[in-house]
Amino acid sequence: MDFEGWETIQHRQRSLEMQSDFKKNLVKQDGAATYLGLSEATLERDRWRGGDIPYIKVGPRAIRYDLNQLDDYLETKTVRKEVVNHG
Repeated sequence: MDFEGWETIQHRQRSLEMQSDFKKNLVKQDGAATYLGLSEATLERDRWRGGDIPYIKVGPRAIRYDLNQLDDYLETKTVRKEVVNHG
C-alpha cells in the first residue's frame, strides 16, 4: 500500500472516531471544563489524584468526557435541602 492509501485510511479512521464521539456525546477536556464550569487544570488534577469526575481514556493520551456521565456526576453532587416535618 502506498503512502497516500495509508493516509486515506487514517483519515477515514479519524473521521469515524469523530462521528462515534458525537454519537456518544463525548467532548474533549476543554468542552467538559466549560460544561462543568471548571478549569481544565481542575479536571487534570481530578484525574491525576483519582477523583470522581468520570472520564474515558480513548488512547494513550486522548481523554474524552461523556456528557451523560457528567450529568450523572452533577446529580450525585447536587445538595438538596431536606424538609423536616415538625408536626
